[in-house]
Amino acid sequence: MSTNVPTQTGTTKPVTIPQGTNFNAAKPARIPILDSRIIDNLPDVLREGVNRLVEPNDKQVFLVTALATLSGVLPNVKGYYDGKAISANLYAFIIGDYGSGKGAMQFARTLIEPIEQEFEARNLELAAAYSEMTSDEKENTRLKIEGLVIPANASAPMFLQILDDQDGRGILFETEGDTLAQTLASDHGNYSDILRKAFHHEGTAMARRTGNERRQIKAPELSVVLTGTPDQFKKLIPDPCNGLFSRFLYLSIESEDGFRDVFDRAKTHYEAEFTRLSKEVHQLYKELTQKPAYGEEQPTFEFTFTPDQQKLFTTAYRAAKPGFIDDTGTEANGVFHRLALINFRIAMLLSVLREFQRTHSVPERIVCTDTDYKAAKDLTDILTGQTKDVYYTMPERKGEPEEYMSPFDKEIQEVLELRSKGMSIRQIAGILKIGRSTVARRLKKGTVPPRDTYGTPK
Repeated sequence: MSTNVPTQTGTTKPVTIPQGTNFNAAKPARIPILDSRIIDNLPDVLREGVNRLVEPNDKQVFLVTALATLSGVLPNVKGYYDGKAISANLYAFIIGDYGSGKGAMQFARTLIEPIEQEFEARNLELAAAYSEMTSDEKENTRLKIEGLVIPANASAPMFLQILDDQDGRGILFETEGDTLAQTLASDHGNYSDILRKAFHHEGTAMARRTGNERRQIKAPELSVVLTGTPDQFKKLIPDPCNGLFSRFLYLSIESEDGFRDVFDRAKTHYEAEFTRLSKEVHQLYKELTQKPAYGEEQPTFEFTFTPDQQKLFTTAYRAAKPGFIDDTGTEANGVFHRLALINFRIAMLLSVLREFQRTHSVPERIVCTDTDYKAAKDLTDILTGQTKDVYYTMPERKGEPEEYMSPFDKEIQEVLELRSKGMSIRQIAGILKIGRSTVARRLKKGTVPPRDTYGTPK
């Protein structure tokens, strides 16, 4: 039997309904992210942070942004997934209207402040030493500025420079999603390809004008934490085939109906409590970055599932894939596979936090406990539901990859097409209502990045 169902664009499309389908069967209830069965089984830094907050939206926002933020402070921790060495880095996007509680992401930012302060103190020392150098010494030396957080409004060359200075590691942390969208749409800020590659630790090259130097960032470890309104989100990721869509965890939050008790005395302890938790995170970071003894290599820490967990994981995702594709379509195949990778990364993060909580040290081999395996799977299942919800709000793919180019790429394509018809730069500028210098730059770019069958940049 078949019937027509409405699509996201207001049209209808035929859908085949299997014979014997029970239309009255209740769907399994989705476990809320703040369910005590999940929160109570999280490592202390996450559980205590969630429980300290009063407002439900604040709790949700903190939990998801803390996962992504803390994933960026686990250097030298690897796990092997599909034959590749994988770090814990996560990308998260909180979507909500103004006043919905997205600002609680700042509590996650507080967790890494002592690490940032340590970098700032070290940078001051390096700057002082650099200022003492002679002119000849400075010619052959570049002052490196290290840190954790990378500003979203950095140009593409500056983004790469910062990432290189920080040994390929960093956290892109931005409270206004359209800041990144505007940067990626600018002439010198389009590093969307770097974000896509960094999710899988794929290397990228950079060149410096000074000294004609070329550097290779072999395996970047980047975490991304963004918040924005639905409109800001769609400026950054206008459709599900964008390439960035499948790399993010999503949390959509509703605006609060009532008015908060802004005088709740429990909230006066927020600063002290999150500062306390940040000290634990700082100690963990120092443990993972301890300097090796002379002549020894930097210690590395390997995360792994138990054999039984590996079987459970594989079986669960094999069973879940057909239903996911039925719900979303084959164009979401990459979304599903990356959600499985995200599950593995969350398990890695929880396991490291748990091990350090238990012993105040981290062994070279970190074996996932059943508690952390289940907590990671439950969190991923909930956030998979959130990903579907966001997916359903996006425009339906009509089949032409060109429709899923970024505004920057579309403009290049338009300029190239008009140029191929023999039009001058002045004529093109007039038709597209852009400056002649912009037309010249688009022509210099010359090509649009290749895309796969579904319009996703390769």
